[in-house]
Amino acid sequence: MKQRNTFLVGATVLLALVITVAAALWLGHIHIGRRPEKVAVRFRTVGGLNAGAPVTLRGVKVGQVYSVALADGNWVIATLRFEESAQVPANPAVIASTASLFGEWEAQIISLDDPIDQPAVKAELWRPRRPAAATGPAPPCRTSGS
Repeated sequence: MKQRNTFLVGATVLLALVITVAAALWLGHIHIGRRPEKVAVRFRTVGGLNAGAPVTLRGVKVGQVYSVALADGNWVIATLRFEESAQVPANPAVIASTASLFGEWEAQIISLDDPIDQPAVKAELWRPRRPAAATGPAPPCRTSGS
């Protein structure tokens, strides 16, 4: 009887450990064996956008901000990490905006092919696409890996 109790205690502890590790991986959005795609985008200013903020496409979370850093020419480079199932539009742009009334920010992906009603936003979106001499560094590049 004592040996059976010892086995049950050991099995219970092992099961609890497996469940704890699986929950930590799931809550941390850690994908073992897969490397999510990363994309570097540049902004003039990011407001309150920080690492860990969600990346959304039409209101649906498709990734998260991996890092935010200053770059040459007064630009801010944000690296976005996309989930494997993310379908980014053909002609994308990213806007840093507030996500809630509590001060949280998000990176919204929009399509430049869709009509943009606000002239100031449209001008800001097209400014980085001017020749490099007028705007600073090269346009954002798509990278892959960790």
